[in-house]
Amino acid sequence: MPGFNGDFHFKKALDMLVRGVFPSIGKLPVRDITPAPVLDILTKTVKRGAPTVAAEAKRTLSGIFELAVATLRADNDPVWPVRKALPANKTQHKTALTTAQIGKLLNDFDNHRYGYQVNFCMQLMWWKLARPSAAAEAEWDEFDLEKAVWRIPAQRMKARKEHVVPLPRQAVEMLKGLHAITGNRKHLFPGRDDRNAPLSAASLRQALKVLGWSGAYSPHATRTSGSTRLNEMGYRPDAIEAQLAHAEPNSVRRTYNHATYLDERRVMMQAWADKLELWKQEVAGEAC
Repeated sequence: MPGFNGDFHFKKALDMLVRGVFPSIGKLPVRDITPAPVLDILTKTVKRGAPTVAAEAKRTLSGIFELAVATLRADNDPVWPVRKALPANKTQHKTALTTAQIGKLLNDFDNHRYGYQVNFCMQLMWWKLARPSAAAEAEWDEFDLEKAVWRIPAQRMKARKEHVVPLPRQAVEMLKGLHAITGNRKHLFPGRDDRNAPLSAASLRQALKVLGWSGAYSPHATRTSGSTRLNEMGYRPDAIEAQLAHAEPNSVRRTYNHATYLDERRVMMQAWADKLELWKQEVAGEAC
């Protein structure tokens, strides 16, 4: 959009929407965009079977226009009049994978023909029970391999609070090997088309589709699966919630959790990484 520059929080979402949105309205001055083309974009997205993408596009576009109005680049938000024209996007709760399914999934990734980056990213996500974007967009300066910790900065966390993650032995070994390949880059997993940008989380979904996991597993189900299995392994819910970076409403308790559970989480996540290896080996043994 000509004349619409500036550093704002919507850049990441804009990058995701360039293909779907900019071809139709990208060349228009932001002040000239009306509700009709916005509704057309969102409706077409829903009709092609992507209601979640449409909902995200609606929120993102509205945020852009709100900023445009606040900075006197536009007179109104054209999303507002059509905001209720789309069907409600119902949240689908992710089903936890069984231990056998987890082993098969990770074993499939070990043996696929995709690049090492997709495999390592999937492994890191499971070792840490991180959100797909947190793993895919990880940066080298967030890691201290000597202390075996990963400090995800606040700006990359959903709750906008720094999250300290203990690294199991397997993750440290993998990262040391990876550093010899991409350590001169900003990101652990540089993008395929732009090596200065991170790997897209969409690459994980594409790999899942090729491997036959599409529909049976979503990367977002990793955390649900981890939480379920760690509870079965007998670990305290408070430590599991702290590992998943779920917000604690009580500020005193939140501070206590952060200070107390790191050592407990370190033991827990090493045991988790060991279980992942065991489940992979069991699947591999059955295949022989």
